[in-house]
Amino acid sequence: MKTFLIVAGAGFAAAAAAGSLPNAGDEHVMRFGPLASGIFEIYSPPRYGSAELLAAGGGGAGFWAQYDRTWIGYAMRLGGAAFEASGARMSIDWNNEYYIYMNQGKLRPFIMISAGYGYVNSEISGNENRLPVSLSNGARWNAADSPLYYTFSGGGKIVVSGDNFEEGLWGVLRGTGYFPLTHTVALYAGLELAGGKRNYRFENEAGNSWRVNLDVGPSWAF
Repeated sequence: MKTFLIVAGAGFAAAAAAGSLPNAGDEHVMRFGPLASGIFEIYSPPRYGSAELLAAGGGGAGFWAQYDRTWIGYAMRLGGAAFEASGARMSIDWNNEYYIYMNQGKLRPFIMISAGYGYVNSEISGNENRLPVSLSNGARWNAADSPLYYTFSGGGKIVVSGDNFEEGLWGVLRGTGYFPLTHTVALYAGLELAGGKRNYRFENEAGNSWRVNLDVGPSWAF
């Protein structure tokens, strides 16, 4: 943990010393920073024949990084969360996104392929390993001569795992924003809306689930 803090601190200092934030359309740009997460979910509990819906939520923290080239891009998110969903749940998620841009300039349509790994400890299902894979189409809007940009995408996600809450196919809508605060610091925000099936290990049924996940945190770039 101390090593991580030292490396992160050195990275932040190097980014601040590098000068101003790069413009949104610049090439070979690295962006990174810590983030805080909020999670809210509405789901069907594991009760046979019940149409009852429950609401639950939680939060956590993590780290994100992004690297842009001319026609391709890469983004990574590593985070942990404590979640209350009909029983306590702790999760660690590592996600990798690969972007293929269809155009240069202010409006950049893209295809995004995502793959990652997740670990969950839950009072309902015990220890679980998850392998989420998704495919999305979207577009990124870059402000002219500014670090400001927005992205929006929609697609599907499959979670490959024997017993977990998200087994099956999910529909996903996702938006991100990068807002300059000063000439060296920006604010990163990401919002994800997902809906799909929830499977329970000790109950022979599956319920519907809808989730909102919000990430917010300061960001540096060079």
